[in-house]
Parts: sequence; C-alpha cells; structure tokens
Amino acid sequence: GILVLSASGGGWIAATAGIFIVLLYHRVKTFWGTSLASVVAVGATLPIWYNTTWIKAVFPIQSLLDRVERWQATIAALKDYPLAGLGLGGWWSKVSTFGMLGGPHNAYLQLYSDTGALGMIALVLAVIISVKLSRQILYADKDSPIYGITAGITAGLIAGGIHALIDDNMNALIQVGNDYLYYAIPLLWLWAALLVVSCQRLLRNTEKDWGRRGGGLFWSGGSSWLFCLAGANLTTEGFSGAAVTPQPWALSKKVNIIPAGSRENSFR
Repeated sequence: GILVLSASGGGWIAATAGIFIVLLYHRVKTFWGTSLASVVAVGATLPIWYNTTWIKAVFPIQSLLDRVERWQATIAALKDYPLAGLGLGGWWSKVSTFGMLGGPHNAYLQLYSDTGALGMIALVLAVIISVKLSRQILYADKDSPIYGITAGITAGLIAGGIHALIDDNMNALIQVGNDYLYYAIPLLWLWAALLVVSCQRLLRNTEKDWGRRGGGLFWSGGSSWLFCLAGANLTTEGFSGAAVTPQPWALSKKVNIIPAGSRENSFR
C-alpha cells in the first residue's frame, strides 16, 4: 500500500527486483518460471498500460532526463579530481544546480564524489564479497530457520543497491535557518552488516562454507570493514547560505546543470 501511494518508480523497480531474488533463493525453477511469465506478461500489456495516467505519473520521462543531466554534470566535475573526489558533501559546492538541493540522484556517484577513488575501490571489493556470500546462501541448508532471514536480507540489500542507481538514498541535505547540513544515512551499510551476521550463522555448520568456519569469519569480518569504509561519508558538513565556500581542492570552474523540468517529478 505504501509503495502504491508513494508513486515511486524507483521503489517499484527495487521492490520487483527484491521479490525475484526471494524467488531465486526459494527455488531456482520457480524463479525462472516466474521471470519468463513476467516478461511475457509485461511485453503483452505494456502498450496498453503505457498510456495510462498511473504509468506516466510513476515513470515520468522528464524526471529521468533530469537525472541524466545531473549524472553528466557530476561526471564532468569528477574528471578534474578523479582520485580525491569532491570532498565530503562537496557536491553542492562544486556542481551548481540553480537552487535545487537534490544531489546527483545516484548513490554511487555520490559516494565517489564524497570519498573519491578509495571509497569506490572499497565498494567494489564489498560488492565482490557480497556476491560470494550470496552464492553461498543459495547453496546453504534451506531447512535452517536462518535461511529465510538471510535470503530476505540479501533481497533487501540488492533492492537497495538497484534503487541507489537512480537516487542518492544514503544522505540528505537539510536546511537549518540559512545553513544546510549534510547528513549521511548509513541504512544500506547497516543492512549489509545484518547480511554478514546472518551469513556467518547460516554458513557456520554448512559443509560448503568456503572458509571452513575460520575463513568464513575472516571474509565476513572483512566485508563488514569494507562496507564501513565504502560508507565513509558518515559525517556532517555545514553549508552557509546559497553559496558554499569551496574546499581547498575546489574545482577551478563550476559545472552548471540546466534542469530538464521546472520541478522534480516522482521517479525517485
């Protein structure tokens, strides 16, 4: 019900992905059968549904175009500082958005902007470890009471990662008087920590545990650290007024964004 009322296209995409991941962990045959049936159903009904008011409200093309412009401007700004990034919360001081407070609408670009190459390297390593953990869960003991919990956490983490492609859902810019405070929201990283703990418990007595207990604890602990490092934007930074004083590594010129529409739409 909340998903329907929110009219969030990104939310629908992420929720759908999460459901399919749960089906995959439940039974592989069910996953492939449902996937094939869904593709056929969507292909057959899309021409009918596309012209409806609901589809246009949830998946507005104008909002997607606005995001593309933000991504392009962010990438252009990052080209000048590919290693250091733009600094914690520096996106708002170095990419002019003509008064729009929204970020790049891509959590990965936001992470790169905040933490630079180091954060992205940590994220890539964390993703690799998460893929290994997810594969181990797929072949773990399905009769274990922890299996369902672990599968659900994995589905939620993947859904959040997909939603992060079109929204920067790990931070917020909040106006306090004439100032703006940059807050990081570590929800995705806390979710990843839950995955590590549940995997550790699930795989502890599983014969296919690639770590044979000791190694499994090592990889689980390593993934926790990497997720924390990749989420290194857990800080606050103050912004004074509409114009923010650049950091010492500020760009020599700002990158301007011309919004695709006069306001942001609901594709979030």
